[in-house]
Amino acid sequence: MTLTHAEPDEVLSELSERDHHRVWLVGGAAFAASFRSAGLIAKYVVSVIPTVLGDGTRLFDTGGPAGNLTLLVNKQFGSGLLQLRYAKSGEF
Repeated sequence: MTLTHAEPDEVLSELSERDHHRVWLVGGAAFAASFRSAGLIAKYVVSVIPTVLGDGTRLFDTGGPAGNLTLLVNKQFGSGLLQLRYAKSGEF
């Protein structure tokens, strides 16, 4: 686990130097949007949990390029959770 306040391209450069080429991002909407805006997210894993909260946080903050995603895999779990794996269209 790496905690940082660095810019997204700096983070990936540092991790690449340590021979880490697959990175799992965990953070809020602004954090994810910063990597998305820099064009640094190739694949997305979105989990749908069958609970209605009535309110919540956006997946991404506003801004960043629009783009289509291609569904690679969908998997349903016994709990009702649905996990969707996407790639940016044209990148498999």
